[in-house]
Amino acid sequence: MEENQNYLPVDLLSYLKLEKGYSLIIKGPPGSGKTTLALQILSIIGENIKSIYLSTRIGDKSLYKQFPWLKKYERKIKILVSSESFLSEIYKEENEKSIKNAAKNILKEINKEKQKEVSRLFFNEYFKNKKASEISIVYKNVEMNLPAKTILVIDSIEGITNRYSLKESEFTYMIQKDLVESADVSAIFISEKNYPMPEDYVVDSEIYLNHEIDDSKRFRILKIHKLRGKEITQSSYPFTLNQGIFKIIFPINEYSIGKWEPKKEINGLFSTGIEELDKELNGGIRPGSFVNIEVSNIVPIEILRIIQSPLILNSFSTNKGLLLVPAPGTPYEFFKSYYNRWIPKDIIDSNLVYVDYSASTSKGPNHIALGGKDLEQASKLHREIILEFLHKKEKSLSIIHHDSMEYIYGPELALKNIFSNISKLKNSDSVAISFTKPGQKINPEIINISDYLFKLITRENGILLYGIKPKTVYFAIEIDRKKGFPNLNLIPMV
Repeated sequence: MEENQNYLPVDLLSYLKLEKGYSLIIKGPPGSGKTTLALQILSIIGENIKSIYLSTRIGDKSLYKQFPWLKKYERKIKILVSSESFLSEIYKEENEKSIKNAAKNILKEINKEKQKEVSRLFFNEYFKNKKASEISIVYKNVEMNLPAKTILVIDSIEGITNRYSLKESEFTYMIQKDLVESADVSAIFISEKNYPMPEDYVVDSEIYLNHEIDDSKRFRILKIHKLRGKEITQSSYPFTLNQGIFKIIFPINEYSIGKWEPKKEINGLFSTGIEELDKELNGGIRPGSFVNIEVSNIVPIEILRIIQSPLILNSFSTNKGLLLVPAPGTPYEFFKSYYNRWIPKDIIDSNLVYVDYSASTSKGPNHIALGGKDLEQASKLHREIILEFLHKKEKSLSIIHHDSMEYIYGPELALKNIFSNISKLKNSDSVAISFTKPGQKINPEIINISDYLFKLITRENGILLYGIKPKTVYFAIEIDRKKGFPNLNLIPMV
């Protein structure tokens, strides 16, 4: 799971790889992803380190069934289950190894390797008159592994403390003193309490996981409350548990430029340029469809450009016509040079119609400058250009930023332009993509005539897309790390 190192926040990952022992508590309500995160941490940082997973809730067979990817790490992660039947088998196994372990201890003493030690000071105090088999086994395993490092996950604190009538703060303090500080163990506690408790002040670091459900859409958030001695550059992230794997959704900022790989179109459907989105739409967008994407006001123009790039590139790659009414701040020359990185200039020129309301002078045969013209005249030309385009190109894509249209024309004239061309579109093999912003006056009418309706938003610096027609879960949009931009991945937020 080496590539999955990119699935955790950078600050957290570097903290988890510290050589010195530390304690981390992962808190959150049931189903928030605590166990998934803890197991993934073991798979990432426990490659050459002995790992112990002490569970009070779930057996090894259930774990492997729930997390099939964990099977390949079974030799690296020792799973202890807090149940009498399992513990009796563990004792049997430990007795069989007693001679070998004793010899190992003698060798350590001879070579004076053992500079760390397991302290039982607080264990003896808190469990004086109690038989704590699972804790004894943990201490023994840690001790036998010295001077090598051990990573310990306890899932959950409440499962242990309720059994032995201990306070959670006492138990975490015991592990902190006996194992973390004395033997450099890295201890990870899982707690079902997602509110402040005394044990929070005992541990070195603290993470909260939470999830909310809105109209059947799930949204998960990781919050880093503290990493002792470590700077936190970003404190909260959206994440998903797709396919049983914990994955942080990172902001789209730094990225490499890759090669564009055109997406195959199936049964005459239009590809969005994103394979996962095509699958969600049963192969792609039906010809003759009007698609509206409502874009949150806080989504930057650069992000919007990134999101629509696969759609535009796949249109050029399949030799379809592209009519574009751009978002403000996208000059004609910039558009051509931007996409010329992947598409030859002659293909762009032969397929593009660029309707530009910011320019009053045309800069090429496919550059239609409508800036500075009378509104009625410009509106009439706009309608004529689209009708001519749909007639000329048997299969084409129109991308129109209707936030610009409403600002320029006002809602009534903007809607007139939309309705005048929609009937022609519906009877064609072409597709129109409309971009709007929340609060626009034309939105109710746009919603009524849309065959597909999506919303593009940002939360916790992640970019999310979800469907209203058809209804979908939240999807996070990320740049493919291996292939580079403009190749995008669509990740279900589950």
